[in-house]
Amino acid sequence: MVIKMLKELSNKITKKLVDINIIEAADSELYEYGFWQGGVLFFNFLTVVLLGILFNMLLESMIFLVFYGVLRTIAGGYHARTQNTCYILSIILMMVVLIMLKTFHWNTILCCILTILSISVIFILAPVQDENKLLDETEKTVFKKLSRLISLLYGLIIFLLFLFNKNELAYCVVISLFTLTIMLVLGKIRNKSRGIM
Repeated sequence: MVIKMLKELSNKITKKLVDINIIEAADSELYEYGFWQGGVLFFNFLTVVLLGILFNMLLESMIFLVFYGVLRTIAGGYHARTQNTCYILSIILMMVVLIMLKTFHWNTILCCILTILSISVIFILAPVQDENKLLDETEKTVFKKLSRLISLLYGLIIFLLFLFNKNELAYCVVISLFTLTIMLVLGKIRNKSRGIM
């Protein structure tokens, strides 16, 4: 329902901008898509903020969103078929992450194991493309290098956070890496079942 409302709103904004000669009618489809995508991103961000406030974990939710979001954009992984399904799964994922951060007994050894495991999986699998956005060979090469570089950077950040006794923040980065790893594995399994390499 929200996605439909955002589409209608982006359509109205685009038509208004065409009517007052701010954009060309020939470019209206591109602008409409841009407004819609911007609205979806803003709504997703707002949802994460609200969940963070609800769980009294706003900082943790923001850290997870940034670290997960940056690497997810480059490394890829499992994607839902529709925007509505994607939104619902994102809410569930965020709630699971916050509950795990709040209730699970984290420790340095476990975090080191998860970090090494996650970086290894990223080195092996990333990038994992989606059937709706297949990558050419150049993109695969670039995204592979970037994924590896960013995952190593995350590993360094985790080490520094532990070094400076910021364990709670380190847990957020660790779980963002591990969650991304799960998405890569799920995406690879689905791609293999559909014959996408």
